[in-house]
Amino acid sequence: MDSSSNEKDHAGKYTDIIVNYIDGFHYEMIPADVIQYAKMVIMDTLGVTWAAPVKKTEISRRIIEFVHTVDQMQESTIIGSKYKSNAINAALANGTMAHDIVELDEVHNRAVTHTAAVIVPAALAVCEREEKSGRDLIAAVVLAFDIECRLGIALEDASIYARCFHPTSVCGVFGAAVAAAYLLQLEKEEIRNAMALAGCQASGLIAWETELHHMSKSFQSGMAARNGVTAALMAKMKFLGPPAIFDGKYNVFDAFSDKRNYHLLVEGLGSRFEILGAGLKQYSSCRHTHTPLDAFMKIILGHDLAPQQIKKIIVRATEVAALMTDNNTLPTHNTQLVLSMAAFDRKISVEQYLHERYKDPEVIELSKRVEYIVDPELTRCYPEKWPAIVTVETQDGRNLSERVDYPKGDPNDPFTFDELKEKFMYLLIEGVEKERLQRVIEILEKLDAIENIKELSLMLSA
Repeated sequence: MDSSSNEKDHAGKYTDIIVNYIDGFHYEMIPADVIQYAKMVIMDTLGVTWAAPVKKTEISRRIIEFVHTVDQMQESTIIGSKYKSNAINAALANGTMAHDIVELDEVHNRAVTHTAAVIVPAALAVCEREEKSGRDLIAAVVLAFDIECRLGIALEDASIYARCFHPTSVCGVFGAAVAAAYLLQLEKEEIRNAMALAGCQASGLIAWETELHHMSKSFQSGMAARNGVTAALMAKMKFLGPPAIFDGKYNVFDAFSDKRNYHLLVEGLGSRFEILGAGLKQYSSCRHTHTPLDAFMKIILGHDLAPQQIKKIIVRATEVAALMTDNNTLPTHNTQLVLSMAAFDRKISVEQYLHERYKDPEVIELSKRVEYIVDPELTRCYPEKWPAIVTVETQDGRNLSERVDYPKGDPNDPFTFDELKEKFMYLLIEGVEKERLQRVIEILEKLDAIENIKELSLMLSA
């Protein structure tokens, strides 16, 4: 067991620092570049969420139907539908759709969590309930990133996975609770209890990897959003929890990790804003497939290779990437199938999953000629880099190789605002009027000037 600091010497110390930071946080603390990037992350997440019902995915249909069946309270918008529910169930529905089979939602590099898919739906639901402003939404999202991602970094994704848990849901419930606590203006001890009650609900198994249709994976982000909002609302009603959930006698590290990196919970707090580590996506697939995809696309597009010219594909990548994507059951998390679909279609999009392109015999046949190798040197670079080396052996005897360390959309190779707007329009234009989409983009670009978030949420309904 890793013990970077003696837990007996500081029981409750780091919980206190986190609670005090949340209690003292305000919009004016956020630098201009962080505000701008937060707007991009929020736009990206809302576009990806909205795309699920627009494209009529089975997951979005079922979660909207479920929430409308159990709750018809007119409090918070269920994106892409004509329905509202209470904030708790709106967070569930929107959080589930944010991480739908569309698989284009943000991933934080070092925490390795789909942070925004949990935080943004939770924050939006409470923001609408409380009639808060665009500034309030931005601040809640930035603050929640700071706490959730530091927790993910401290626990370490490999350690969480080793215990069969899912970092996005385990850490996400804390992010959702932070966002909700900020928007509900909880007092200091209420914040402490919100964190504790979030910890008491932290859950989510990696078992979703064995389910073919992505439903359980999507549910776990919605579940985390729902549980975090629940924790904050209960804390506001004076419900109590254990006083030191992060570093007390029984804590989140004991449950989900073999690490004891308590100091990482607060490292750079207030000066390093974790939302700047959020990576956005250009492919509808697991983030661990993106550097192999970028490298592969460089080869096939650069040499104009048809699938029939490919003899074999060799992928060298990290140990964690192999765990998540080497011949896995879930098609979005199967590097062999993803590269094979890309070879034939020269893209990876949600439509390929909705139309079950991965079941085509030609795709399956080529996927069997994709070899996956765990590279110790590349593994040592992770998670600061997510490197991959792809080699394509052609039928005429050539060996073509490319290495990519940072996928497109990574903070080291970021989208421009214009590129992000193109992604937003591409995802939604077939189901939503162009003028409406342009108006939503205008609102999101000027989010910090919006007095009541209902101006945005109204535009996101059906």
